[in-house]
Amino acid sequence: MMRPADLHLLDAIHEVNLMYLTVLQRMAKEGSERLGLNEHVRAWLESCSQDDLGHLARKSMLLCSMSLSGEAILAALAQDVTGTLAGLRCKRRQAEASVLAEAR
Repeated sequence: MMRPADLHLLDAIHEVNLMYLTVLQRMAKEGSERLGLNEHVRAWLESCSQDDLGHLARKSMLLCSMSLSGEAILAALAQDVTGTLAGLRCKRRQAEASVLAEAR
């Protein structure tokens, strides 16, 4: 049986995965070349429904990875991030509202 802390961590992984896939899909639909995806993967990602993305997001591992160097991560952590975190939370709420509006 999973402990509550494990369930909380798993829920957090699912949430990060869903946000990542939603952003990835949006970038694919906008034609962003920064993704580095081949055309077949890109077309598949564009065609996924929100249910498909939700199913993919419910894996027990993170689907994204950090591409920053250790020094860059430490520098970011050393800065005052209070305002940055508040901004990220606001953007996340806006993104979730946008996804819900698109689903209607």
